[in-house]
Amino acid sequence: MKKIFAISTILIFCLSFLAIAGPDLTVMDLDIDADSIVPGEKYHYTIDIKNVGDEDSFTRLANFYYIDEEYKGTYPGALLTVLSDRAQTEISTVTIIAADGSESKVTPEDGTILYMAPAESEERIQERIEGMMARADTFGWTEEEIQENIENIQETFGNPHEDGVEGLFITLAPGETVRYDSKDTYQGFGALSFPVSTLSIDPIPVTLTFEIDPLLESDDNINNNVYTTELVMEPNVIQGPKEETDKNRELDDENEYFAYALGCTTIQGKEICVSGDDPNIPDEEESLIISVDGVEQEYSLYGLMMAWLNNFFGDGKVAPTEIVNGVEIRLYDNGFKFTFV
Repeated sequence: MKKIFAISTILIFCLSFLAIAGPDLTVMDLDIDADSIVPGEKYHYTIDIKNVGDEDSFTRLANFYYIDEEYKGTYPGALLTVLSDRAQTEISTVTIIAADGSESKVTPEDGTILYMAPAESEERIQERIEGMMARADTFGWTEEEIQENIENIQETFGNPHEDGVEGLFITLAPGETVRYDSKDTYQGFGALSFPVSTLSIDPIPVTLTFEIDPLLESDDNINNNVYTTELVMEPNVIQGPKEETDKNRELDDENEYFAYALGCTTIQGKEICVSGDDPNIPDEEESLIISVDGVEQEYSLYGLMMAWLNNFFGDGKVAPTEIVNGVEIRLYDNGFKFTFV
């Protein structure tokens, strides 16, 4: 009986080992190259990604990265792809850090990988069907052919399925870490883009999420692929006094503010709201509305565009100065100046 128990224990241990064997990528650290983060700007970063598994990972460093869930993309990108231009006339290197801490430079190389992709979302399957329908119209497919293709798409992509991808790859051995620096990307395209966010006089907290290999192309463990860090952006409402910068006009004193976002915030006890860009209204009829404690001032977006193109008011202004409920409002081509009078 004891022998049977011992053998069973060994078998369970072996099966558990086999279940976790394989490459396993995880983000160890991410560092943004900035002392502070301004909404709407881009910043370079370095990221360390380690293979904590026990087999080589042949990877293009497929990933999602986004600031808050609403900014997540539909399809993952690949970090190594942006190390080169389309023609791959010049490819930047990445740093490989061995388990003993020694470093080496490696140039990614062209490659192809086949992997078992997970079932796709209903939204993605519908996109595939719509793409197929567009081709069906072009090639004059019959109803039977269209229905057969719809069923094939649903059957294939609605279940785990074999897929493949081409690109630039590196091989990351067990215990090795790749250090990726976005400054090395082609023309700096790999920098992180931060959203403007909604109007705020206060610092703006955001969550940066980085998912490495979300489709498990080169990784056998999904449980440690998501890295998150909490960050704080500067307000997108700037209070004076402040000299003119790329983000704001000159502000003479603490009663002057400059904003460059939509939304609502409370300034000196008054609720300031900026709204516009309604997708249900034709472009030529759209308005920008600025309100102070509910008192509105409306501007035609078409009129603002014409004023900007023809430089009607000079100095970047795109509308006459208005006083709304005790607040002087000046519209510029890069934002709104508020003065409490």
